[in-house]
Amino acid sequence: MFDLDSLTETALDILRFDGEIGDTLTELRRHWGQSVPALFDARLDHIVLQYRPFEHEVGVQALGQELSALGWGLYDLGEEDEYLFIMISDAQKDDFEKQCRKAKYNFKRMKQRGRKWGQPAKTQSLQPVMPCQDVYFPDDAYYTIQEIAGNFASGIWIAKEDDQQGKFVADLRNSPLQPIRVQWKDFRELTYSQELDFYAAIYSSPYSDHVIGGKDPARINDWPALTPRSMKKLGRLYWFCDRLCCGDEESLLFLTMNERGCENTQRFILSASDEECKLAADGQGRIFAQRHRRDSRLTCYENQDLKAYPFLRMKDYDALGNSIPIPGTSRLLMIKETWGDGDTKGNLFDLDMDNGHCQIVPLPGMGENLKIRHFTGDWVLIYNSGEDFRTDFAQLWNPKTNEILRIRSGMFGLQKPDHIVALPDGQVVITTRHSQIGSVLHQPEDFWTFLRTANKPKKLGKWLRYSASYPNIPHTLPKSRGKSCQYKLSKLVEPVLKFKNLNFKLAVMNVLMYDKALLEPKFDIWEFADEYSRRRIDPETEGYDQMIPEAANWFRRYPIPARLALEITRIDMDGGDEINCQLAPNWDGEDELFNIQAITPEELSQFPRLQRASIFTTQDRSVVPVFRQCGITVVSAYDVPFDIEDADADPQANAFNEKGQH
Repeated sequence: MFDLDSLTETALDILRFDGEIGDTLTELRRHWGQSVPALFDARLDHIVLQYRPFEHEVGVQALGQELSALGWGLYDLGEEDEYLFIMISDAQKDDFEKQCRKAKYNFKRMKQRGRKWGQPAKTQSLQPVMPCQDVYFPDDAYYTIQEIAGNFASGIWIAKEDDQQGKFVADLRNSPLQPIRVQWKDFRELTYSQELDFYAAIYSSPYSDHVIGGKDPARINDWPALTPRSMKKLGRLYWFCDRLCCGDEESLLFLTMNERGCENTQRFILSASDEECKLAADGQGRIFAQRHRRDSRLTCYENQDLKAYPFLRMKDYDALGNSIPIPGTSRLLMIKETWGDGDTKGNLFDLDMDNGHCQIVPLPGMGENLKIRHFTGDWVLIYNSGEDFRTDFAQLWNPKTNEILRIRSGMFGLQKPDHIVALPDGQVVITTRHSQIGSVLHQPEDFWTFLRTANKPKKLGKWLRYSASYPNIPHTLPKSRGKSCQYKLSKLVEPVLKFKNLNFKLAVMNVLMYDKALLEPKFDIWEFADEYSRRRIDPETEGYDQMIPEAANWFRRYPIPARLALEITRIDMDGGDEINCQLAPNWDGEDELFNIQAITPEELSQFPRLQRASIFTTQDRSVVPVFRQCGITVVSAYDVPFDIEDADADPQANAFNEKGQH
């Protein structure tokens, strides 16, 4: 007998809809690793690799299914928003379930729909891995890259044998990497100006912070100070053309730089603040400073003078420092988060600093807490922390072509990407962080070609304009003006076909809409998602093991004129049918999602010219006889005859046939 209450008290508590499936496997191993060695089977790591892009619930079901093939059941005793996981061996599972049912105790075996105990989890296609040459640090310490600027990286080193640690810089062009240990205390904020080919950073003395700089980080321990006086708690360093800027708790510092160093210093005393100063520039070279996070009034540096900028203030948590200028204009691009549909989304925001006019475009598949910076050439990089494998690590956007190139976490196997940069000569480098060895540098073999072939072509969406001026705009996205209504369905005044089974209707519509182009509009999930306003549909991340519900409902309600029934003489179902790709754009074709599992004589009688049908079904003993009794030759979609005698025909079909109605 099982002590069910005790099992519940000692169960592993995990939030149902939070986290990433790899983290959940780590927790399972930590909790039961000693008593359940099967948890360390490499097959489970492979499941994590396959199911990271999916929702947490889907990944947990896959883990439970694979565990059953390893002789263990993963059960959930929780309710609503939490899992209470327990593990039961194959030998005990029947007794456990029987006792739970008898005691009316809540339990749920974590498994995949349609798969039996002991079957492995359904295989999912893996994201192509980016071909790279890997470059390593020496093994005398753990080296973790924190910043990359120009050709150099900086970060922290931790000794393997003792408690020593410190900061380092390393030239990324060297292989293997040769770290140089930094003597400056609290060294940070390594940054680079490509225009001046000059580096700068910050170090701390006991009572103040200083800006240092030089041409070559390999000689960093000899760099001179750029600031003539000490400052307290310096924040981030910003390069704006030949200006190197930063702020502390009571002032702003503007250094006019040349290729040899600092030629002029301006310091402006401001009211004290305990918040980091954020700076940004528009396309006309004006530098704006944001001192407070909420309802922040701005100051503007122009013509070597700093003045209050009464026209505009930053709203709520919009961070001015997370932006890039639009050259030749009074505008800048920044990241802005919007609320709606129960979550927060990151968007690209275009703001005119002269008049507050603004527009916004969603960034599907990118999540929140995004950053933006110039990458190389015409390309802009938008990226996140890389912690959530269900979203893209980054997207590259070309403003001239509107092309989007996705950089997905799965492109680097089980490792999480940490940094992606283009060196001054255009070479792209990526870093990942490994718990046992620190950072690893990856040099892609053909970065741009790989990104274009690894994903479907994608464009940035439509810019949406706010009717009001910034900051008087809502927290939500504006409604698109003049938005297309091509997917709005209207009632027909003529007779229409009637269906009881959606999948049979889809097989018919694939012929009429995609093969013969007799139904309009030709459904495109991307256009439909852009037009749909009740929630944000993302075809990149939805439609794996089920149809996108709103799309399925559109096809369910679509009125097909009865006169088009004469056009249906043959149905040939195929896993790659265009209608399947639109309803479930990420479906792998390995389950019964589009199978015809039921059919009625009334549905078939509407198609007097239908002579042959090749179909997907696992309910052949009930479906096939209905086709046959209606005089339709039916074979499997693999062109294999069904081995079913007419005597097995469905009684409903026989009765229908006897009445001579077909």
